[in-house]
Amino acid sequence: MKKLVLLFIFLFSFLNLFGQIEEDIEILLNDISGDFGGLIGGGKLSSAWTPGIGHFSASAGVNLLVFEFNDPRNENASSRFGLPVCYGELQLGIFNGKEVPLIGVSFFRTAIIGRYGYLPIPEPVGDNTGIKNIPFWSVGLKIGTLQGGLLYPDISLSVLYTGISRVTLFSENISAVDTSISVSVAPSVISLNTNISKRLFFVTPYIGAGVNFTKLNSRYLINPPSSKSNNGSSGSTDDNSTELEVSNTSFTWKTGIELSLIPFLNIDIETGMVGNNWTVGTGVRLNM
Repeated sequence: MKKLVLLFIFLFSFLNLFGQIEEDIEILLNDISGDFGGLIGGGKLSSAWTPGIGHFSASAGVNLLVFEFNDPRNENASSRFGLPVCYGELQLGIFNGKEVPLIGVSFFRTAIIGRYGYLPIPEPVGDNTGIKNIPFWSVGLKIGTLQGGLLYPDISLSVLYTGISRVTLFSENISAVDTSISVSVAPSVISLNTNISKRLFFVTPYIGAGVNFTKLNSRYLINPPSSKSNNGSSGSTDDNSTELEVSNTSFTWKTGIELSLIPFLNIDIETGMVGNNWTVGTGVRLNM
């Protein structure tokens, strides 16, 4: 994600070399693709409890991802900031799995997952209009491979597909060299997560890990176009924009606790890492 921030702030520095700009854009987009996946696809894990038929889990929460980046013009200068991601989620039970009443456990209980949230993105550099909330959505399945009841832990596996509309990262007119440049991306993410938790009276600790497979469809336009765009490499289009699709993989791990203050209503707090970035989160969950 630090490369994304550098793209916002420091791309001006290379405007004297059009070819260098395009090479820098391709490198930066490849670097940020994995962080995009962790950002919008990783989400919050919560406990491994999985609702069956006639049951559901509804939640709302916020994740704060903490980034640190270095100023390439000054090796000793660095900045740190937090990026909040807000979301709502519904898990709806569709299959009760195989129950073993003798020991009070069940296997392969299954729920569908729907998630909707907002990703705050700085308005394109040059517009100077602050933050724009970009919506994203996820659909998937959560499988309670083991629902352990009183004696055993809960273990779950989930798979999610996340999509987000095209986002303009950078748009600027450079009057000094009679040039404009813009960069936009349309990410899609497939996320796999596994989680284990155990209810202990009013507290449920959990820990989990996941992997995010990110595809980033990127489009950038340099006007006037460089010789590289004129030659049509990297998929140039008729409007002088160049399309580039990159793929990347990122890993996450998280740990947290759910507190049951009143029946059916839980408050959860968690921390972990998305790629190389720390994250903290909190939310409210209704389990019925």
